[in-house]
Amino acid sequence: MRPFAACFMVAVLQLGHVLAQTTGTHAPAPTPAHAPAPAPGPSAYGCYTALNVLEASSQYTTLLSLLDSTDLTSYFDNPNHFITIFAPTNSGIQSTLSELGTTLAKFANSTAVTSVLEYHLLPSPVLVTALQNGNSFNTMLTQNSQVQTVSVNRTSTHITVEGFFSNANVTSTGTQACGSVIYSLDGLLIPGISLSFASSS
Repeated sequence: MRPFAACFMVAVLQLGHVLAQTTGTHAPAPTPAHAPAPAPGPSAYGCYTALNVLEASSQYTTLLSLLDSTDLTSYFDNPNHFITIFAPTNSGIQSTLSELGTTLAKFANSTAVTSVLEYHLLPSPVLVTALQNGNSFNTMLTQNSQVQTVSVNRTSTHITVEGFFSNANVTSTGTQACGSVIYSLDGLLIPGISLSFASSS
């Protein structure tokens, strides 16, 4: 083949390659696989509030229903409240109320609910290492200008929170909730104040 013809053929082949790239039919791009749905995340505050944590567990449904009958629900959902919550489980609440000779329905509709729940709240976060034998803590319940307290009885195997009229065992090592700490209890703490289980209505 003559040199000129050879050069001409090379030019034609190169031009054909370029045209194929610019005007040819492109194979469709593969459809990207859908990303898995994100797991449920923290609240809009960027962390799990105490209310988020309680709502995520079926063992606190009774406590949540009692909260709904008070003005404490929004308090539990506030990430700026750094507190300790002793959270009695469903069975723990039922057990204590049975010992008191009352029912959940009567208690839920009584004037005592808010006071009893405030007795389960400490005004600052307390780590499990601070729940030492003999320590006492102020609660968020005040009666006649007197702050009601709870104390701790700790052994090598158990941590018990002692209220005035009832005690309960701690059944968890503490769950972080924004700046708060939640401990599960196997009973309801009853403060040493005059309580009425009469209807609040």
